[in-house]
Amino acid sequence: MSEKTVYVENIDKDEFDDFVKNHPLKSHFMQSSTWGEFNEQQRGLKAHRIGLKKGENLCAAVLLLERKPRFFPGYFYAPRGYVVDFFDRELLKKITEYTSEYCKTKGAMFFRIDPDIERYEIDADGERVIGGFDNTEVFESLMRLGFKHRGFNRGFDRTQPRNSFRIDLSGEEDEILGRISKTILKNARKGSNYPSEIYKGRQDDIKKFCGLIRHTSEREDYYAYPDSYYENFYKILGDAGMVTLYVGKLFPGEIVKKLESDLESIEKKKTSYKKEHHLREAELSINRIKREIPYFASQVEKYGKEVVVSAHLVVHWGHRSWAVHAGSLSDMKESFINNRVYLEKILDRKRAGDIWMDQFGTSFDPDNENLKGIHEFKKQFGGRPVEFIGEFDYVLKPFWYLLYQKAIPIYRNVVFDVKSFIRKIKRLFKSQS
Repeated sequence: MSEKTVYVENIDKDEFDDFVKNHPLKSHFMQSSTWGEFNEQQRGLKAHRIGLKKGENLCAAVLLLERKPRFFPGYFYAPRGYVVDFFDRELLKKITEYTSEYCKTKGAMFFRIDPDIERYEIDADGERVIGGFDNTEVFESLMRLGFKHRGFNRGFDRTQPRNSFRIDLSGEEDEILGRISKTILKNARKGSNYPSEIYKGRQDDIKKFCGLIRHTSEREDYYAYPDSYYENFYKILGDAGMVTLYVGKLFPGEIVKKLESDLESIEKKKTSYKKEHHLREAELSINRIKREIPYFASQVEKYGKEVVVSAHLVVHWGHRSWAVHAGSLSDMKESFINNRVYLEKILDRKRAGDIWMDQFGTSFDPDNENLKGIHEFKKQFGGRPVEFIGEFDYVLKPFWYLLYQKAIPIYRNVVFDVKSFIRKIKRLFKSQS
């Protein structure tokens, strides 16, 4: 006789996390109880842990974040959920029925999921690979269950990125490096000649990280969260052992000294050169160093003896990792330290036993130059392109849902326009000061 499936709520954190972390198909940090705790403290959302059990063991689970917008009934969001075998139609049906009933008892107008399920196999340009894997079956199962699909967006205009690159960390280090662009590796080697340090940051490095995020958001014209977001992100996920901050620091004063020493050495060696190509190479190096010495001397005046130039926050959970946030200065790009931080975090997570790293977002929109640049840069690190099946809404109160879908884009556009205006004003005052 088969064991009966029963619904459970208020699941114990340890039991819930043990199931999510070790699920062979759908482990994701955004379904952890810690992510729920972070959203409760930072965003004021209420976290709910529900699921299904067969006998004594969980067979499906979902972290739901409850939001209560002003003037509207609340709704629930399961970030990258459910945690279930999506190919088990009966189990998928049961967790959907239970989630629907649970949200209905809370008065919700809808609940939303955006499963960590790939749509089908694509190449690095976002084109479908003929003969590759195809998860249309999951998409169709969700539609038959009554979900409403929110479309196959190409950019960053949904709650989570719908496209990304995932770097395979399961092979040897030489294999991983072999998939990375030769230009990236060459620049990283070149950058290692500049006096610098790459290390794992601590709580007191988060302020520097926040400064880099603000600088990057102004340069690339996107909205950054307030400092408290990143501070709480690092504190709460850090206490759970789920996050690492990778920091790249330069020492401009030491760089000037090294350049001066290199210049003296090359000029001495040049006097002994006879061959034309040796003389030409020496002259090119001399000219480059003579340009860099005053430049880095000006950076000493601007930043002091040392400065954090690049920093990346990486979440790790269940032998997987996600490079969620990164910031860098526009100054001192000649050091290529941002590339080196990228390489360090990739190799460090491989050594920690992770099977892949998600670069947390790209775009296959060829008409957006900013996003195209992000895509081309991330592409160089040898990750496999992925396209998720997107967001699905299960509507519980059709009238309120329709009204909310009409109102929220207007509200967001107004907020976006106001924030863009404020950023432009700040840049204008900064340029004039």
